[in-house]
Amino acid sequence: MVVQAGINYLVRVSSYDRGATGVFQLRTALVGSAPTPAPTASPPAGGFNIEVEFIDNSLSPSQRDIVLQAARRWEQIITGDLPDAAVILQAGFCSGGFPPTALVNRRVDDILVQVTGARLLSGPSAPGGTLGQGGPCGSPRPGIGIFPYGIVGLDPADLARLEAEGRLFHVVLHELGHVLGFGTIPNWRPLLLNRGTDNPRFAGPQAVAQYNSLGGLGNVPVELQVEAHWRGTLGLELMTPILPPPPLRPVLSRITAAAMQDLGFTGINLAAADSYTLPPEGRRLPPTGEWLFLGDDAIFGPIGGETRLLP
Repeated sequence: MVVQAGINYLVRVSSYDRGATGVFQLRTALVGSAPTPAPTASPPAGGFNIEVEFIDNSLSPSQRDIVLQAARRWEQIITGDLPDAAVILQAGFCSGGFPPTALVNRRVDDILVQVTGARLLSGPSAPGGTLGQGGPCGSPRPGIGIFPYGIVGLDPADLARLEAEGRLFHVVLHELGHVLGFGTIPNWRPLLLNRGTDNPRFAGPQAVAQYNSLGGLGNVPVELQVEAHWRGTLGLELMTPILPPPPLRPVLSRITAAAMQDLGFTGINLAAADSYTLPPEGRRLPPTGEWLFLGDDAIFGPIGGETRLLP
């Protein structure tokens, strides 16, 4: 298991045979450093909460821990509570057969994310192909535009390798960004300028301010082919469509954190963002090692079902 710093763990020992007693020994050993940044505990009541639900047994315990750590990382960035919502969604309405069973007045605070490692949400499984996909589905909260339900599918052909290389955390963190709305929800589109051209840009004022404070010029550049990512010129930024090889690690920067505020989230904690240096405009990082492409991973919709706010 991956243990978290600052948490006390209780180990309960019982016998295999009912009523049997005897002595026992407990041995612990550090088998390696965690493949992800130090996780945090769940946010206090009233803060932002990502409820993760694993719909099958396709992910190992360690892989489930990594998914939960990625959710906790986003909870460090987004801290503002959203109104609780009741979600009504028929089984199989979304991509990849989600939800597996109907959601009937499912109470959600603040977003429910169902996850599988058995399949992608669209397209075939293949080693080295699409690593994961994520996005929102159903209906947004009335008057807010932020969805209370989202889905993530991780390609089983790449899971073990990504975990062994310490890259699974960042793949999941990236996909959860799409689930929350980065590049996927309708709120994104009015802030996207020059769509369909060779220079799409994101004009959300909070993200632009952070981009400019780091030395960027004008609005934030968006990837050409899939206008749901930052352009590769942002280097190690988490929400570009490329995943760098170890020991390089993607960075959840203030630009992405601020973009979530532009999309309608509140309580954005810019201080929790990773340290980040913006490469000079137009320069990409040297292609040393194996860079992985994430460009076909943003899934949106369809829109349907019902979401209503709860008192």
